[in-house]
Amino acid sequence: MGISIDGALPQTHDEFRGIPGAFERIIQGVKNCIEEGIDVCIATVMHRDNLAEIEKILQLVKELGVRFMHFNYIPTGRAKEHVELDLTPMRDFMFYKRWGRRYSAYIFGLKMMN
Repeated sequence: MGISIDGALPQTHDEFRGIPGAFERIIQGVKNCIEEGIDVCIATVMHRDNLAEIEKILQLVKELGVRFMHFNYIPTGRAKEHVELDLTPMRDFMFYKRWGRRYSAYIFGLKMMN
């Protein structure tokens, strides 16, 4: 099951998604899936406004018991209106250099998907 979590804090996620209260419902949905034995893959749109929360997002994902995760920014839907949030190629590279497979697998035991 693919589920988007775009912030470690409700305000960050809800503001990006444009739906007040979405974060709490998403977290409950993840918990429900895991309780039922459904594998969950968290998709996080990394962008300018949530970069400072990436470590906390990874910790949240670990605490929820999620085994798979990937990061992306695909400017479709509402994201077309907010392309300024997308990372520059250099910031994107630096993100993966810092939070890439080796570090995440070692620290968090997550399988990173690209």
